[in-house]
Amino acid sequence: MDEDKIIMTEVQTDMMDLLLKYEGSFEQTIAMCFKMVVDCYVMQMGEEETQKFLKHAVESVKSGNHSQLYENLPKNLIN
Repeated sequence: MDEDKIIMTEVQTDMMDLLLKYEGSFEQTIAMCFKMVVDCYVMQMGEEETQKFLKHAVESVKSGNHSQLYENLPKNLIN
């Protein structure tokens, strides 16, 4: 795994740990995180670029890019 993928995996693991901290309201927590990410994206890139990002995200989901489990996750990152 290259350095970028390792960093991304570590960030994803940290974020999942944070989400699981509030697992009693998991869906609500994820929705709040999504809203925060969209808000940050709009602040950083503007509304038009955010719309392009969201359209790309929809196409990425439709093409199955997010339905895979972490089969290549290094064992030392699974706690």
